[in-house]
Parts: sequence; structure tokens; C-alpha cells
Amino acid sequence: MSLLTLLLLAVLPVAPSVAELTPVADEGFKYYWARSYGALGDDDVLDLALTPEGSIVVVGSIEAADEGCDALVLSIDGGKGDVEWAYTYKFATYQTIYGITSTPDGSLIVVGSYWEPGGPFYTFVMELSSLGGILWKRGYGPGVFEDVVVAQDGSIYVVGATSFFGAGGTDIWVLKLDASGNVVWQNTYGGPADDVGLSIALAQDGGVVVAGYCSAVDLWVLKLSSEDGSVKWAYSLGGDGMDWGMDVAITPDGDVVVVGDTASFGAGSHDVWVLRLDGATGQVEWERAYGGPGWEEAHGLAIDQDGNIYVIGYAESFNLDAWLLKLDGLTGEVIWEKAYGGASWDFGKKVAITADGDLVFVCETYSFGVEPGEAADILVFKVGEEGFICGTLYHDTSATVTTTTSTKEQTPDVGEPSGATSYDLAVSLTDVGDLIQVITLCLIEVDIAPPEVSITSPKDGAIVSGTITVKVDASDNVGVDRVEFYLDGDLLTEDTEPPFEYELDTTTKADGEHTLKAVAYDIEGNHAEDQVSITIDNTAPTISALTHEPSAPVEGEAVTISAKVVDATTGVLGVRLYYRVNGGPWKSLDMSPVGGLWLATIPGQSAGAKVEYYVEAVDLAGNTAVSNVYSYTVSAKPAYGGLETWHIILIGVVIAVIAIILIAVLLKR
Repeated sequence: MSLLTLLLLAVLPVAPSVAELTPVADEGFKYYWARSYGALGDDDVLDLALTPEGSIVVVGSIEAADEGCDALVLSIDGGKGDVEWAYTYKFATYQTIYGITSTPDGSLIVVGSYWEPGGPFYTFVMELSSLGGILWKRGYGPGVFEDVVVAQDGSIYVVGATSFFGAGGTDIWVLKLDASGNVVWQNTYGGPADDVGLSIALAQDGGVVVAGYCSAVDLWVLKLSSEDGSVKWAYSLGGDGMDWGMDVAITPDGDVVVVGDTASFGAGSHDVWVLRLDGATGQVEWERAYGGPGWEEAHGLAIDQDGNIYVIGYAESFNLDAWLLKLDGLTGEVIWEKAYGGASWDFGKKVAITADGDLVFVCETYSFGVEPGEAADILVFKVGEEGFICGTLYHDTSATVTTTTSTKEQTPDVGEPSGATSYDLAVSLTDVGDLIQVITLCLIEVDIAPPEVSITSPKDGAIVSGTITVKVDASDNVGVDRVEFYLDGDLLTEDTEPPFEYELDTTTKADGEHTLKAVAYDIEGNHAEDQVSITIDNTAPTISALTHEPSAPVEGEAVTISAKVVDATTGVLGVRLYYRVNGGPWKSLDMSPVGGLWLATIPGQSAGAKVEYYVEAVDLAGNTAVSNVYSYTVSAKPAYGGLETWHIILIGVVIAVIAIILIAVLLKR
């Protein structure tokens, strides 16, 4: 992908105005960018969602002005990254939002926890409008809610952890809620040690898949029934070290992909770990670790419609930067990998794929923002499917990829019902849009509008012959780079300067129907095409069976000329008869089709006249055929209607004999 405009802007000590940094683009452009968002103090980002309207909504927390931190929801325009709205939500001294998802009707569901210093954590779920207003808010008791997903029927599935219910320690806690936040069912899953659910996804067969860790040391993945939370299968996977599942997603063909961290396998002390499991059985299809000599960790993943896997996390081995990998979904092989960041720590948190295939990922950054190196801010990237952005903000990496063989154990398949009840919460909402300072680190304007192109000559359906001029009109908002001319898919030539024309010698092509195509490219590589169907005909009609009737005309007798005329490709346009008398000037008559022949009549001539004639035929392509010249001579009319002299004498004798006989008969009477 080529770039039309590249603006690399230095990080400023105060946020510049958006108007200064964001050029007004004509329709047909899109933007890739990197921007930080924050206020004074630490601002943490934990999840993001893409709305049907194209907004990017990030959630986390923002340092409160007095004490503690407030839950933050920040909505960003998906086009250029401008802030649409930002609100904090306060239940207690401390609160944060861990998970967010959008609903089928465009609202937002957020989950998280709130707490007082030294006290227990309490859970909450809120539904927000697309503008951040609270539609409802509910609490469910002690615990932490980490992630949320919404089914097409509006059912809400929440995962987290609680020590208030369950088998002991901290257990995974999964709740199914109706669209108003009422509990449909709730279960805990775990044993006496600490077990935590960190991510949840909807399986294609209607089940629910949860990923996290069990006994504080092994990755744990469970598939549950959406009807009652019963376990369909559950497996722990790991090695000698600590291994956690951080995020889970479903492939287009229904398999389960889990990303997490492993201290048991890999090239360094701690690596990114990715596993693909059979969605129906939970059996491992492949598992791999990715990393360098240092500490790497994964926090999120997304899967595109082709099954490619995008993993976002952090890489100590690669400059303490956010780390994004694109993997082949079938094998786990690295397609590309890049690190994003600056001079300090930058942690990749979540990644999502837009409707047109671009990538959006959010990071916690200490390299950029309002107080670089001192406080954390939110850093959001929007990049193309290959991950490119301004050169100083990313660099390619080269991870060591290790095929791992984890120990897999089936875990108890019975969840324990939990007894939480939902209740309404008191919450204060504050507009903090004016507090959020936006700093643009990179803005790339990319032309995505294809040229407009039209073949103006020949027209669609035209019949052509000889050498023709193919004429094309092409225009583009940033300029036409070239126009390519094709006949039946074969490239004929290209033209880089208007007028865009090509002289096509049709005599080198076979007669018949052909497709003429013009493809226009702009300087960004966008292209559009137009095509017309033409019929090439360079073969003249054939003239045969040329005759005249009567074959021996006499003076004054009209003569009909007939000819058989055939054109195999386009058909006969017209046939004309030319004739002259006694070497005089040529005259012409249009011939008419009758019964498969073409006919015209030459007027009668005087005796002794010599009449010469020939036929000319034209097809629809303008090809002309001319027959040989033929002739006939006009005879004189015979006397008395054409009787010879001896005929007349004989008739006279017969009449005389008859007369004598009649007289003799009469005299006898």
C-alpha cells in the first residue's frame, strides 16, 4: 500500500488542537494513525469495542482528582481518532472497567469492579447508550468481572472470579444475564486454589468458551452450555512454570484459539503462548510459544475472516514495546510481527479488526502522552492489515517460535451454582471530554477512491473493422497514473498521458465477438475498469448464384436480376445492382431480399441493346464485395407476335383450303 501523505509529528508538552493536526480530507480517503489520550496522572486501558457506527470505544480507568481512580469509557471516531465523548463512572473510591462489548442494537455493555481502600472488590454491569448514557446498572456482589460477550438474542455472558462463592480460594465465576441484567443462571468453577476467568467467547454451536487459569499456575479453558452453564469439556494445560490464558476467540470454522503467557516453554523467561483447540472436543491442534530472551506476555487476540490470528501483548526482548503478531491460523506460523512504542514502556492490551479489515489496537504507554515517562496514558493505533505506521513508531521483530507440548489434564466437569442476586447501584457520571488531551503521533492519509473510467469509443455492441481508435475517459481525485487496454484479457498496451487512446488493428484479430477492457490506476494503486463488447468483422460478404430472367430478353422486356448474398459474421447491410446500356453511364438499383435471394429489375431496353450488370454487397461492418460483370443482349420482337414467315404462309394455305372446301359444300346444296 502506498501512502499519499505522511505526517510525523513530534510529541508536544501540551496537547495541540485536533484542528491543527487533522487535515480536512475529500471523500475517498481513509486514515491510519497513532494518538495518545489522557489527563494528568495514570490512565489505564483494558479493553476496546468497535461499534456498528464505526466508533472505537476504549475502557479502563483514569486517576481521580482527589483519591483513587474512576472507571473510564472513551469513544473515539474510527476515521481519524477524534474524541467523540468521554465519561467517568463512580461507585466508590476505586473502580475500573475490565471488559466491554457492543450489543446488536448498538448499545454498550461494560463490566468491572469497584472497591474501597482495604475492602473487598464488588462487581458491576452497566448498559450504556451509544453516547455513553446509563441505561441500567446492576451489582452482583463480591468479586471481579473481567470480560463480557452478548449473544444475538440479547443474552449477556459475564466471566470473572469470586471468593465469596465456590469451592475455595478464588473460583471462576460465569453468569448469564438477560438483556436487563437479571440473572438467568450463574456458576462457579474451580477447586481449593485460585482459579480466575479472564476471557469469554461465544462458540458457533451455541456454547460458551471461557479461558483463564486454574490453581494459579496452569492455563484453563472450559466450554459450557449456554442453557445452564454445565461443562461440556474443560482442560488445564501447562508445564513446570506458571501458565495463564489471557484471551479466547473462535475461528471461522468453529475452533477455539487461546492466547496467554507461559513460563514453562519458549526462548526466554516468559513467552507468549498460543494454542488452537478443536471446538467440539477441546483437543489441542497446535500450540506454540513466541518470544526472545526476555519477558513477553500476551493480552489479547482477534481472528479475521480468513482465519488469521492477531496477537497483541508486550515484549521486553524488543525494546519494551507493545508487540503485535499476525499468525497463520492453521499452523501458527508467523506471517509478520512488529513492535510499537517509544523510549519507555508500552504495553499492548487488546486488538480488534474493523469491517474493512484494518486493525485497531490499544496500549498502555509510558513513552507518549501528557507526562511521558512519569504516568501512563492510553495509546491507540489504527493500521492496515500489514501493520505499517510511521517508521519511528514501529520496528520489525524476529521472535523465536517454539513448538510446545504441554501437559493436558481434564478438570472436574461440574460447576457449582452461585447464589448472587442482582441489585441496582448508585453511580455518578461525569463528562471528562474536556480533560482528555489528545496527542497525534502519526497521521497517514490514504486514498482509497478508485478512478472513474469509461470507454467512450467504440460503444458497447459496436461492429468494427480495420483500424479503430479506442478512446477512454479517466479521472481521479489524486490523479490517474495509467490506463491499461485489454482485448479478451490480453494486455494490449498502457497509456500514461491523456487523452487515453489506442489504435487497434482489428485485422490481426479473428472475426467474431470480443471484449475490450480499460483499467485505470491512480497513483495509490486503486483501480477501476470499464468494458464493452465489440464484434470484429473484416471479411466481406459472399455473392453467388447471380442470374437474370428471362435469359434472352426481347426489346421492351424487363429483366429481373437475382443473387445469393451471405455474411457469416455480422449480416448483410444492403445489396445494390449496377447496370449500363451500350457502354453508357452506370446506373444503380437497390436490391430487395425475397425468399433467400436479393432481387432487382432492370427496365426493358430496345432491340440490340447490350446490358452489362454487376452486384455490390455491404455488410454491417462496412466490408464490401463486388461480383463479376455480366451482360445480355436484347433481341427484336418477332413479327405478329413473333411468328416466322413460313409459319404465316402455312397458315394462309390452310385458311385458303378451308375456304375452298366450304364454298364447294355450299354450291352442292
